[in-house]
Amino acid sequence: FSYLAKMGKGIKMYHASPRYRIEEFFEGKKIKVEDLHSKDLMRKIAKALCEYNQDKELFKVISRFDSYIPFAEKILSDWKPIIVQEFDSYKDSVKSEESHKILQKLKYLTTPQFEKEYRNLLQGLSGSELVASHCDLHEMNMLKSADMKRVMLIDYEYTSVNYRAMDIATLYVETGIDYTNPSFPYFKHRSDLKWTQDELDFFIESYLEYDPMYSALIPVSYTHLTLPTICSV
Repeated sequence: FSYLAKMGKGIKMYHASPRYRIEEFFEGKKIKVEDLHSKDLMRKIAKALCEYNQDKELFKVISRFDSYIPFAEKILSDWKPIIVQEFDSYKDSVKSEESHKILQKLKYLTTPQFEKEYRNLLQGLSGSELVASHCDLHEMNMLKSADMKRVMLIDYEYTSVNYRAMDIATLYVETGIDYTNPSFPYFKHRSDLKWTQDELDFFIESYLEYDPMYSALIPVSYTHLTLPTICSV
């Protein structure tokens, strides 16, 4: 928080204690999950995210605490006990069929089978570039500036060392989740809102346009590329 505020890349923090923070008022507008289909907004989010991932000084700061262990690999050890606790606290109180199905999916995340599948996926990421990652990217953790010219990422408590692709993957999943549901589990799966393959391609292309290494390799006239080509690059 303090580093991002000091560098003008985040909301200013005037005071922090274990119980609360006093932060700058940022005159902006909330982003709704439906807004994530706007190409103009997608470009602004891609720019903000790429700059965040490319921040070498931020990477150094968080590496002191993470010891270069990717967030994606810490999930199993850090989050599994929390998931078990959450399951036990809700399993006897849910009544709706939808909530029961969600709890069953939650229970699966505590099984050895899931851990094996997850570790197999992580093996495919070994050797990938590690960056400063937001690790909690969704519409409620972003604000549009009042003049609509920029997007600011907020709520950095999960910021960690992670594989570069994880923030994009997280946002992609979140485009199909609506957090305005007032009752348990306080969100709804919205497959009708989830990005299409073309939208995901567009976001990745927009992201890579702000990557200096990618920009140096690919002429501006070739910015519209297919996803397989981008992955090859």
